[in-house]
Amino acid sequence: MERSFMPMLIILTLAIFSVTLTSLWLEWQLGLIALISVSIFWLYLKPNLKTLVVLLSAAVAGANAYWHIHSGMEHRLNSDQVGVELNLQVRVFEPPQVFSDFQKVVVKVISQDKNSVANETIPKLRNLWLYFDNSDNVKEGDIWEVSTKLKPPYGYQSDGAFSRKLLMFRNRIDASGTVRSSIRVAEAEGLSHLRNRLKHQVDESTQSPIAKAWIKSLVFGDLSDFNENQARSVRGAHIQHLLVVSGLHLGTAFLYGYLIAGLLVRFLPVVSPSIPSNILQIPAGLLLAASYALLCGFTIPTLRALIMIGMPSVIAIAKKDQPLLFGFCLAVIMILLVDPLAILSPGFWMSFSAVAILILGFSWRAQITSTSPLINKLSTLKNVIWRPQLLIFFGLTPVILSAGLGFNPFAFLINLALVPVFSIVVIPFTFIGMILNSFGLIELSSIFWWPIEMAAPLLTQWLPKVASYNLPIAIGFVQSLLLVCIGLCLVLPRSLPLKPLLLLVVCSVIWPTKHRFSGFEVVFFDVGQGQSVLVASEDQSLLYDTGIWVAEGFSAYSQVLRPWFHRRGIKSIDHLVISHGDLDHSGGADQVVTELRPDHIWAGEPNKSSNLAATQCQSATKFKLGKVTAEFLHPDQELSLEGNDASCVLWLYSNEYPENGVLLTGDITKAVEYRLIDKGVSPVDLVSVAHHGSKTSSSQDFLEQVNPKLAVVSSGPFNSFGHPNPEIVERFQEFGQVLNTADLGTLTFTFDTGQWLLKSHSKHQSYWLND
Repeated sequence: MERSFMPMLIILTLAIFSVTLTSLWLEWQLGLIALISVSIFWLYLKPNLKTLVVLLSAAVAGANAYWHIHSGMEHRLNSDQVGVELNLQVRVFEPPQVFSDFQKVVVKVISQDKNSVANETIPKLRNLWLYFDNSDNVKEGDIWEVSTKLKPPYGYQSDGAFSRKLLMFRNRIDASGTVRSSIRVAEAEGLSHLRNRLKHQVDESTQSPIAKAWIKSLVFGDLSDFNENQARSVRGAHIQHLLVVSGLHLGTAFLYGYLIAGLLVRFLPVVSPSIPSNILQIPAGLLLAASYALLCGFTIPTLRALIMIGMPSVIAIAKKDQPLLFGFCLAVIMILLVDPLAILSPGFWMSFSAVAILILGFSWRAQITSTSPLINKLSTLKNVIWRPQLLIFFGLTPVILSAGLGFNPFAFLINLALVPVFSIVVIPFTFIGMILNSFGLIELSSIFWWPIEMAAPLLTQWLPKVASYNLPIAIGFVQSLLLVCIGLCLVLPRSLPLKPLLLLVVCSVIWPTKHRFSGFEVVFFDVGQGQSVLVASEDQSLLYDTGIWVAEGFSAYSQVLRPWFHRRGIKSIDHLVISHGDLDHSGGADQVVTELRPDHIWAGEPNKSSNLAATQCQSATKFKLGKVTAEFLHPDQELSLEGNDASCVLWLYSNEYPENGVLLTGDITKAVEYRLIDKGVSPVDLVSVAHHGSKTSSSQDFLEQVNPKLAVVSSGPFNSFGHPNPEIVERFQEFGQVLNTADLGTLTFTFDTGQWLLKSHSKHQSYWLND
């Protein structure tokens, strides 16, 4: 590697971070960083022409990203425009994601007709998430006229949770809403029509549902046939790059195009011998890769991969002696010019890091020569198959851990086996089968689809077992940086000493340790219009409710609770309490029991949770939770209740400070509150507002008895129930502070020496994610 090239890497790194900081910092801070960076480069690094080219390109990319971020905020629907009914003409942009009760569809707005002059303040919308009824036959490329009430971008605010709001911002989704009425006005045309027709032929020709899903994924980049559980198994086994059409797939297409063109040049000498073969081979490879990307609809991942392949290829044609890393740097900047918000995508960081690791790793590769042809062939085979996987495994591990995806010790072996098989057999055979199938040669195409027909069901059965070994580890920035340095050291030449010691350091960084809570910790999770609360002390924990169930594979547990536990290395809990049977409180109970394996399960309506083997919670039942005592205050044994009034009411207090308690109330109504008053319920510091702040609960007499200093409402943004009711909020404010998870995200209360300390997740968000 040229020494003069190192400043380019530093410039590129700062350029990437400047784009990230654009979304986090203020303008004057960005300007100061840019001024200092340019001064350092100019005074100390003696920039050459290449450095200046990269610096100028990076500055343009950063300015472009800055403009896109701020202009995107101007298109976003505001919170004060919720519920405005709009008539829209939209084009379906992607294949719909089908669930049991609805279809989630990404659409581009062609025109919008505001129903009222008063709504002229609504911005010009670009892209939307619309929820169609399953009876609507929605296809990619169709044009619909719809009537809908929209909501601004919103999502869960919790550590490690799926950031719906960030995803919407990154994909330029300005609002979401449920379709109230719809009419299809035009069928898909052009490329969308071709894709729909070919996918229909796959459905007609293939019997296995999972094989259909894999074929559509590999050929068209269409993941709509995979459910969330299948996708999670793929992520847990760390082979998601096989599922999503990206660098591996387009790189394979480029390689086959390059080789086929080479064979034609060799055996069909139609080109002058004075013209280098690369002049034909590289364009042929790019043409095949571009055709693949076109068939996938030129999605952002395929476009990124095509640029990453194309830029070094163009440089190789123009001037052979340019360093490969120079082309790579220009490719990254080109990606940021074409898609400025790519920096916010985990896929960008994965692909960017993977290519950089391979380039750096092979630039330091020690050359091995031998007089034995067998040894030379084995060395070549190792460098083609073994070494890239080893580099990717060590190099991408910090990125994967930082993203909270965990660490699977079998990922290296899985990829070592599957990547060559997919590159050499599965991908080319699937494409040949698709071409034959499009010409009606179904029986012949089934021969080439045989590998995927055989492999897909086996992978579906096998991957969940492999994914179960994914260790719940998440690391911070400092640990990530340490692992990057160690990874680079591990791929240096063999002469580097102390490599075994470095491996021990790696193990010490990523080895999971059991999370130990403080003396008394209460976490109110942001689970939308539902409830879930964790109470923990020392090494004991209790989960009160599990949040809402959205659709198959999607629940508050899978998108909020699981990542939160995952990041803390928590694999089990001691107690699970399901206050009552409503799905906004019990939606993820099955998943909690399967994955967190609670020792004791309590329920207000155990008959609705028969598969959980739950015990009826009864008043006066007590148990210890570290330094905390937990006691059920309701329901009484002699009562036969259903619904909200069957909710388990749980009182928790520190053994050292019994007067500073916590009261979890579920969805009880005023009738139950008066029963608790008659029993002499004790005053508490912290209370969950019953029934999400509905008027059916939180009577004045009850609040005077409980006298809470802190009250937490668990509700969803822009919910259709109007929770919490303003009168109830005012009533609680007479006694203390009212906090809402819809506004503040996940709330963590830590009891320390007689007082509660509060941490809100929303305070750690980027300013453009806040309204």
